[in-house]
Amino acid sequence: MTQTLEQLTIGPDDGEAFEAAAARLTDEFAAWLAERGRDADDAWVGYQLLHAKWTYIGGALTRWTAGDLHEALLGVFPRKVLVDPGDADRLVPAAAAFVDFLAACGLLDDRGDDRARLRAVLEAIADEVPAAVCDPSRFGLAKSTVAAMAADGVDPGDPEQVEAWITAHNTALRRDPAGDPEAVPPVDLPDDEALAETARRVPLVRQLMALLDSPDERADADVVSQVALTAELARQRGSRMTVTRRGRALLEEPLELWEAAVMAHCEVGLLGWRAEDSPPWWAELLDTGVEELLCALYLAGSAEVAVLAEVAAAGLAAQSDPDALPAVERERLPSEVARGVAALVDRLAWLGMVERRAAVAGSLSGDRVALTALGAWYTRPLVEERGYEAPLAD
Repeated sequence: MTQTLEQLTIGPDDGEAFEAAAARLTDEFAAWLAERGRDADDAWVGYQLLHAKWTYIGGALTRWTAGDLHEALLGVFPRKVLVDPGDADRLVPAAAAFVDFLAACGLLDDRGDDRARLRAVLEAIADEVPAAVCDPSRFGLAKSTVAAMAADGVDPGDPEQVEAWITAHNTALRRDPAGDPEAVPPVDLPDDEALAETARRVPLVRQLMALLDSPDERADADVVSQVALTAELARQRGSRMTVTRRGRALLEEPLELWEAAVMAHCEVGLLGWRAEDSPPWWAELLDTGVEELLCALYLAGSAEVAVLAEVAAAGLAAQSDPDALPAVERERLPSEVARGVAALVDRLAWLGMVERRAAVAGSLSGDRVALTALGAWYTRPLVEERGYEAPLAD
């Protein structure tokens, strides 16, 4: 045995040390299984338990309590670990063997529960675990995406296959009763006067009008003044902001003012990442995909926020190299991107472009999102630029 208990206490940010320790321990577990006539392939369960312990549960890799095992096998594994249904029944026996291995090798940390207590909890949950790890309702976003790819015969490790799957997934969002990919059902839009009245009530427009009426009284300078300056509605002169001729003219045209504000806000970034000292690396990629998101909603009519998050996570994986990230960041990426997508949808709702149905701000729980009339009016030219006919209803 080459490792000590001290070597198996690894900080949460030391991904390299974890991978090295887990690899050695998994290899030793595999050899231990083989010596006893067991299938050495079951050692992968030991690795997944170690990964769950280090990434989500915390504490020394070999310090286990009954609660830790319960959380790993009924919490982390269903959310995160992709298991072939034919292998689901092997999880608990393999976990029990891993506990036996740690105990036999003197590596089961006595600050946790003893072998008998750990084996007892495994016996108690043995019937529940196989169903839990195969229950799609318990899958996390990353596992759901990978499972969907696998079901379609896609290798998640092949960037070309992943990109093709994403394209097909986006296409499936489109509603096309005639089977023509360039045919879009007619959209019924209010007249410009009604749209202008709606635009006047959008929070950003109200704040812009207040700013342009009294440019020295800036209640929301961080966002509103940036939009005003970027849209050339105002200019900065020293510490003073003055209204431009364009700004004064658009005060009388709320629909055009709203359109200019939306375009400017998209330019400065809807997620506000440019104002952060250390924004997440994926924020810019997500921000620059806003037009594609709007077009997908125009073509589809509506979509689940969770599906949009899955597509975004898969798209980021195809455009970047997640494997280059530390293990802990790689594991957290889908959930962080999901929160980013939820924040993006909330910001678009604040702009009056989309509406969330059965929405809870910042969550993804079964919510659907659709364009508002203003959002459809704004997006229709973008759809036409992409080669679609976008007729209006008679």
